[in-house]
Amino acid sequence: MAKFIYTTFGTRDVLQGIQAKHKNRNIYLAIDNDDQDRFQLIEATDDENSPFASGTTYEVLDTEETDNSNDLRGWMQWSYIILNEDESDAFVRRYRLFVEEHAATTGLLSSFLLHVPGTFDYAILTTWTTHAAAQVFAKQRASFFDRYTGLNSSRYNLREKQFSFSALTK
Repeated sequence: MAKFIYTTFGTRDVLQGIQAKHKNRNIYLAIDNDDQDRFQLIEATDDENSPFASGTTYEVLDTEETDNSNDLRGWMQWSYIILNEDESDAFVRRYRLFVEEHAATTGLLSSFLLHVPGTFDYAILTTWTTHAAAQVFAKQRASFFDRYTGLNSSRYNLREKQFSFSALTK
């Protein structure tokens, strides 16, 4: 069965309104760590229908969850990248080996390899017990993405974003 992660962005008030309309779904509100006025709604589900009128649909290609909770929690580290068809298979293999090698990393809750269907857009979402745990792992994460930086960075449009879940929200 396919699994999806849905995201959308906006103000706290607008997103909390969307969240309230879908109380039967596990939709979480998160805050952008770089901009406390920017928010994200996120849902991990096997439901093929997004609860959001606009946003991004990610198909989960691979996942590693340390406690099999099948839930989103913790501090989120997003890495976004654009890959052509020839590069995507090698990237998926490298990701799987990397995750296998680092699955027991202290503080790592889960890792998701994501793809936006019908595009060349991929993302890796890792969730951590704390921001500090993710920072300890930053060097290993950077080494995984080394070949996509430097002179190649404009070709791959590699970028990163961090979010933490908003207090007192579902």
